[in-house]
Amino acid sequence: MADRSESPYLSVVMPVYNEERNISESLRRVEVFMAATGWTWELLVSDDGSTDQTAALVQAASSARNRERLRLITAPENRGKGAAARKGILAATGKYILLTDADLSSPIKEVCKLIGALDGGFEVAIGSRALPAPGGDVQQSFRRRLSGRIFNLLVRFIALGGFKETRAVLNVLEKKRRTSFSVK
Repeated sequence: MADRSESPYLSVVMPVYNEERNISESLRRVEVFMAATGWTWELLVSDDGSTDQTAALVQAASSARNRERLRLITAPENRGKGAAARKGILAATGKYILLTDADLSSPIKEVCKLIGALDGGFEVAIGSRALPAPGGDVQQSFRRRLSGRIFNLLVRFIALGGFKETRAVLNVLEKKRRTSFSVK
């Protein structure tokens, strides 16, 4: 996206907190995938007050490659994933918005399925690791899957009808009045 006056087709929003172990590889993987799609895009890394070298690594990646597509959004203190996601979404300029974790636990290539759903008429598409996905890149251990499902049940029970963070993100998207989506 050499011309900033052209809105990107896809904004990838990545909330991060102390991700120095994952961030460089995740940035590389997103960049390689996006280059292969031919889409105009931007990557917004929303750092939630990391105390490690996460922000410095993102800045170095941006400078080293002179990538105008990569933007770092920083918060002075840790306020939670929802706050970081909100800042990134509000700064996004793309037609579509992909919210993804810094470890890419949901593979970046899955965005094609989400965009297909959006192009098929849906206003929001949310991916889920709980659904079986043949050829999935990241396999979680049985213990991790079980603890995640128990946690999700507790959150649903306590939050009375849904996930608090998901509702907050959807409220931001509604205020922005754009078709947006998330990968969880």
